[in-house]
Amino acid sequence: MVIIGILMSKERIKKTALEIVEYIHGNIKACNIPNQKKENKFFAPLVYLCQTECDKILSNTKISLLERLLKCAKIIDDLQSGNCMQQAFLAFQRLLMQLVEDKLSDFSTCIPISIMTISNHAFLIIDNDIVCDPWLNFVGDLKDYCFAKMKRKEYFGIRSDWTCFTNSEVYDEDSTEFTIQFVNALEVGISGFSEVKLANQLIQSSSMASAHGEDPVISIPKEFHRI
Repeated sequence: MVIIGILMSKERIKKTALEIVEYIHGNIKACNIPNQKKENKFFAPLVYLCQTECDKILSNTKISLLERLLKCAKIIDDLQSGNCMQQAFLAFQRLLMQLVEDKLSDFSTCIPISIMTISNHAFLIIDNDIVCDPWLNFVGDLKDYCFAKMKRKEYFGIRSDWTCFTNSEVYDEDSTEFTIQFVNALEVGISGFSEVKLANQLIQSSSMASAHGEDPVISIPKEFHRI
């Protein structure tokens, strides 16, 4: 029965991830799509605007990296643009929210999610072995992923106990503390807020977070979002 339950949870996670990937792949415009030179040139100014705004947010070390990622996700969704890293940010934010709404994550347990990078590409790994790649329009098992054998580096991740890490091994205390506000806002939001209002609430709550020193600036490597 335990194995059946785990398999059912995996399928629910994949279904949720697929819905999010389909939305992002269909609505968020990139400027680095192979064999689409004309379209890339057309969307490049908007993508660069989005990247510039995200870079500004990421440089603000007065708030936790998790808060910065949530703010970036809102900008990306508002501007409907971004290459693989920005699309991974948006997928990360939507997955966090949806997994709590679907009761797959709660106050005590989180489905682990990591923003991963390999060479000049970014994607998500969910629950340790499910890949979510909006830019490639792919959701599936890690073993079936085209980049499965490449060396991966974790940009940011949340573990099953809601502890947060950057660069694979660096514990992120401020982001971990912010997860309490994040989940609390989601629990309230499920019963009474729209997604837009909830996102705004989460962003506004960042000013209420306790200050425990500044995080290192974790910017997006240029190769992840430039043509």
